[in-house]
Amino acid sequence: HLTKPVTMAHLLERLSALTATACEDQRAYVRVRKNGSKEIVDPATTTARIYIYFYLLINMGSLTGSLAMVYSEHFVGFWLSYTLPTICYLLCPIILIGFKKHYKLAPPTGSVMGKAYKLIRFACKKSPKKNTFKDAGFWDRVKPSALRAA
Repeated sequence: HLTKPVTMAHLLERLSALTATACEDQRAYVRVRKNGSKEIVDPATTTARIYIYFYLLINMGSLTGSLAMVYSEHFVGFWLSYTLPTICYLLCPIILIGFKKHYKLAPPTGSVMGKAYKLIRFACKKSPKKNTFKDAGFWDRVKPSALRAA
């Protein structure tokens, strides 16, 4: 019974990444509407709004799907309760592959664990104290501003 949660976790992970890269703007700008009014377009607010609607639709689908499965099991049978979600899950990869040309694909950036390890190691080496947990300026040495100045 782990198939459904694992599948959903992978789908949500992929869809979240596609959703995040869909917003092309990196900086805020002023847009003039047709009626002459000006508005500020903030990419962070736009991305937040996209995620709010994304998760709203996921929760609404979860609720309606759960209710539909209970009623279909009660009035039709278990076979329909298992067949409908299976059809929906099988449609997801087909839709993702079919609309791939409409996505704004970005190359993978890789893991940040190596960079984090190097920064922590650098901070430990530069620490004047043996017990780095008691060093108040431990993280100050690896701030981008401190690294640029060095």
